[in-house]
Amino acid sequence: MDPIVGDCQSRDYFWLIVTKYYNNFCGNLQERKLNQMKSRWQKINVGVQKFKGHYKQAVDLKKNGYTKNDVMIHAYAIWKKDKGSNFTSEHAWRLLKDKPKWGSKNLWRKKKNEGRRRKKGKSCDTRPMGQKAAKRKIKRKEAAMSSSIVDLSIMKVAINEKIVVNKRIAEAKETENIAVLYEILVKNTSTMSEE
Repeated sequence: MDPIVGDCQSRDYFWLIVTKYYNNFCGNLQERKLNQMKSRWQKINVGVQKFKGHYKQAVDLKKNGYTKNDVMIHAYAIWKKDKGSNFTSEHAWRLLKDKPKWGSKNLWRKKKNEGRRRKKGKSCDTRPMGQKAAKRKIKRKEAAMSSSIVDLSIMKVAINEKIVVNKRIAEAKETENIAVLYEILVKNTSTMSEE
């Protein structure tokens, strides 16, 4: 979810944006209309929700020594037994399984039971950033960038001033060297010895 827009948008506007995004990046695929996108999502959502239940069953039934791969194979077997076909939306399930909306419905039981054992200051779930907090964060970044731009411009002015001062010092030294050389050239050498 976009933390700036958040959930302050209508359903139709959300699906309009999804449709535009899909049609911009569909490549060689055929463009889809808004109703087609909604329909496709409903099919994917139902399948993912059901597979989520089958996966939870597989996790609950897992035996000692099972790996994640073994649990997935068992979940596929439960799906195949229940539906009579293969689960084809694993890519969608992998994207959605850890999102807050698809989290466990029995999470409150776990929290209630683990409350006694949990140490202070530790939290199992992290709350997503809110809309106002996201906007404040962006404003802070912009302010920091503008202050660093101001700092850079101040440094640039100081460096330019230092360059000008160094040029003046170099010109003064060169003028002094020329004066010393001129003085040596015009000095009367007739009264000097050859040593």
